[in-house]
Amino acid sequence: MYFKLNYASHLPLSAQIAYFLTKAIKEGVFNPTNQLPPIKEISEGLCVTPSIVRDAYSMLIESSLIERREGVGYCLLRPTGLTPESASSVSTNY
Repeated sequence: MYFKLNYASHLPLSAQIAYFLTKAIKEGVFNPTNQLPPIKEISEGLCVTPSIVRDAYSMLIESSLIERREGVGYCLLRPTGLTPESASSVSTNY
């Protein structure tokens, strides 16, 4: 998974990350039985603070796309990925 952040955009970096992760979920990049990459891995890969990635994950939790499982990490909630409602809420509300 690769994406580039637009630092000149009016969208916060966390919203950009949430958008790209939502797109990756929709495209089936993440296996529903697997966890998403750890916050530290994404933050280091994008050269952003962990709090920015944590905010992006929070957006995905609020959109009912992922959940945080104690001792496991962040995992998809639905094996089928996105519903049209959750996809539109992440891409347009942030």
